[in-house]
Amino acid sequence: MAFSASQEALKHALRTAFTDLEKVAEKFKDSVDKDKLGVKLRTRSRNIPTLMFDTGLLPTLTFLWAKAGNETYAKIYNLLEKGASHSKKDAQGSKEEKAPSLEELSYSLYLYGVLKFMEAKRLIKNTSDPKNAVDELVEKGATAIVTSLRVLEPYLIELKKLCEAAYEEERE
Repeated sequence: MAFSASQEALKHALRTAFTDLEKVAEKFKDSVDKDKLGVKLRTRSRNIPTLMFDTGLLPTLTFLWAKAGNETYAKIYNLLEKGASHSKKDAQGSKEEKAPSLEELSYSLYLYGVLKFMEAKRLIKNTSDPKNAVDELVEKGATAIVTSLRVLEPYLIELKKLCEAAYEEERE
């Protein structure tokens, strides 16, 4: 059974907004409230598409990457791809590891969702490292970047609708 573009986008948006968010909240449950992470993801889902269409795909991906941070993105990627546990101790087991902030987690989760959708649509091959994804797009050229943005649009819209329906608006 073939899915339409909007059905496939909805399938991926459901995974990001609920399944992936719940896995992240569960792994970081000592420092992360699922509802608060949902509120932050809702904010990302409302603001990032405008940024993406105003400034372009590559500047937005690098912005998301900068806000997420390498370490937090790697934790999210490993958790969602490999089921790797969050440990409070570093690799040597000697000192406590600082838990990522809600901001870092929400940007990482959003970036992961975007890259996974792009991978599913065969726009990129590598989602483990945002730098590699950006490099892939740069190598493909301007036409591929514009095409990627158009292919992403249904996913961005579905994710925004789901997050607006499921999570409260962020209070300032």
